[in-house]
Amino acid sequence: MATKAQLEAELKTLKAEMAHRRKSVKDDELDETPESEKPSDSTVPGDAAELEDLWAQLQGELADLSKKQPVLTLVGALALGFILGRGSK
Repeated sequence: MATKAQLEAELKTLKAEMAHRRKSVKDDELDETPESEKPSDSTVPGDAAELEDLWAQLQGELADLSKKQPVLTLVGALALGFILGRGSK
């Protein structure tokens, strides 16, 4: 088991390392251009690329949900079908 002196020395070292990293992060932030001035890497205009990523994530989560909780998926599908059926009248 570590002694109090060893723990205090390690804490001092970690605090110094953390302060150094914070300083380097602040320096890096000053060197970067703001997001609004950066050119877009996406070929899709606007936030469409972000929407595509969110849609893919939603599809993945729904696929996982159907495997983990099939009864909930069935109830959700029935409710969606009922709502769409009532809305189409």
